[in-house]
Amino acid sequence: MTDLHRHFIDHITIPSKQGKGDLHRVEEVFDCWFESGSMPYGQLHYPFENKDFFEGNFPADFVAEGMGASCHSRRVVGDELMLP
Repeated sequence: MTDLHRHFIDHITIPSKQGKGDLHRVEEVFDCWFESGSMPYGQLHYPFENKDFFEGNFPADFVAEGMGASCHSRRVVGDELMLP
């Protein structure tokens, strides 16, 4: 397996070593890049709480990401949260 994107792994099941049936991808996991892009908002429960702190410290001064990480996903999350 060289590609771990959802459409390549959704059909895979692994037998539980503890005899608890088959293991499979959890449906609630949307997309790791989308979820990591939500982190700046979610960690402060913005915009529901900590609005002044968040707005005074956003955007970050430094972003580090690995190969294949998508700034586009973080942009999409930010745009959706900021729309009126």
